[in-house]
Amino acid sequence: MEPRKPVVIGDLTITPYSVDHSTFDCVALLVQSGLKRVLYSGDLRLHGRKPGMAQELIRAVKSPPLDALIMEGTHFSGHRERGPTEKELEAEIAGHVKTAEGLVCAIFSPMHVDRLVSFYKAARKQGRTFVVDVYGAYVLHLVSTQCRIPKPGKAAGIRVLYNAHFERTWERKNLGSIHRRFAASRITKEEIL
Repeated sequence: MEPRKPVVIGDLTITPYSVDHSTFDCVALLVQSGLKRVLYSGDLRLHGRKPGMAQELIRAVKSPPLDALIMEGTHFSGHRERGPTEKELEAEIAGHVKTAEGLVCAIFSPMHVDRLVSFYKAARKQGRTFVVDVYGAYVLHLVSTQCRIPKPGKAAGIRVLYNAHFERTWERKNLGSIHRRFAASRITKEEIL
């Protein structure tokens, strides 16, 4: 499915709309049948890197009125403090990176592309090299073919660390194309230390 391009399945017309989410390429779905309209909202977060997506979705589906709305409710509560936006978090990370005397490590899912970008930008602001494991590098590579984010490579200040498992198994598991893609940007544990 492509955003804003309706797909007809039987009596249903389903139109996806891009939404900002921690993983890349998430959508809300407007489902129409006859005069009835139901929206599955996907994630309506306003604290990510693309808060305009939620406002665009609201404009696109507000008329005629929806008959039903199905929403995610992970943080559905009136008693929750507002957390930092992704840009505020990036600034906080940059502050920690600036004051760190040595290696700075972070653990999070590389599928959280906004977070990868936040750590990358924080590292670059402080003149540091951003090192990502081969899986995170591959995620960046795939997403960079669809949107403007840095491609893993020395020119972008991104080095790729092959973990011990990848080192031992890439040939046997037929992952030579991934190995070749990042070989020029590879960094070893010894270089990091």
